[in-house]
Amino acid sequence: MQKPSLQNLLLAGLSASIALIGLYGAWGMDLGSLRRIGQGAFPVAMSVLLLILAAAVVFSRSDRPVHAPPKRTLLLVSGSMIAFALLLPIAGLIGAVIAATVICAAASSESRVIETIALSVFLAASFAALFVYGLGLTIPLGPE
Repeated sequence: MQKPSLQNLLLAGLSASIALIGLYGAWGMDLGSLRRIGQGAFPVAMSVLLLILAAAVVFSRSDRPVHAPPKRTLLLVSGSMIAFALLLPIAGLIGAVIAATVICAAASSESRVIETIALSVFLAASFAALFVYGLGLTIPLGPE
């Protein structure tokens, strides 16, 4: 069996640490049942999934080197999440989703304007249908 690289071990250790913190945080929460999920079910499920992925990283057999993404990509993807959080109360769900999608698309040199516009409109409509109309969440669709 091939020894895991130091990079894989560090990634798996970080992922496992985050998963264990998530499990610790959800420790006292009610898991509920399959019919009525409790507040702790989702954090526990995500933490267990992250632990499984961490184990998979340790035992992966890839010989390809992993390259860090360009700084521009990291900044724009992170910026899109921050823009979404800041714009949601100001511009509403539709404006925040469109802005986040456009900022994320700018991170890739392969994105095209027409595809970005179509994707942002599709995502905004889908999120509005799912969260506001489907789940009945009180998220403003536009500026108030």
